[in-house]
Amino acid sequence: GRRLLASRLSKCGGCGGRMDLKASDDPRGGGGGGDQNRPGQQVTTYLGCVPCGKSFLLPRKGTFEANQADCPLCGFQVLSVKSGNGYEGNGYTVCPHCFSAPPDDSPEAEDGSDFPCFKCAHADVCALAGKAPGSDTPLLKCRSCQASDVFVKRAGKTGKFMVACAGYDRTPKCG
Repeated sequence: GRRLLASRLSKCGGCGGRMDLKASDDPRGGGGGGDQNRPGQQVTTYLGCVPCGKSFLLPRKGTFEANQADCPLCGFQVLSVKSGNGYEGNGYTVCPHCFSAPPDDSPEAEDGSDFPCFKCAHADVCALAGKAPGSDTPLLKCRSCQASDVFVKRAGKTGKFMVACAGYDRTPKCG
């Protein structure tokens, strides 16, 4: 069934109307999440725009709050994803439109994967974008491990850019 989680949570970038946060049981299963009341049953969380009737899928895990920012690429109000509902991280932001329909210039547009703001390379127009423009292009081979490429990355909470080995987050770690 469908449940209303929050009424008029965020602004639709298509028509300017208000969107409701909703959840529905997903008979297809797969993905993360899961309804605590019905083990094994998957839940799909989405925003539904009342005026224009469009729906936008959201991450399966986490709780959602309206963010003050609008996405400069599509005009939709950004959501903050907070811990809860199976997500225990420090939080991140997501544009409801770009999450399922990434910008054409992103690798996710080709492979159909999810697109939270930290994967976005439009830091020139958005403070929430987590990638540096061109950060998908390797700069050189890492001098420490000689196996992985070095890329430009945005450093955690400072927002500054740094150069890092792609193998740093892997096991065994580079460095």
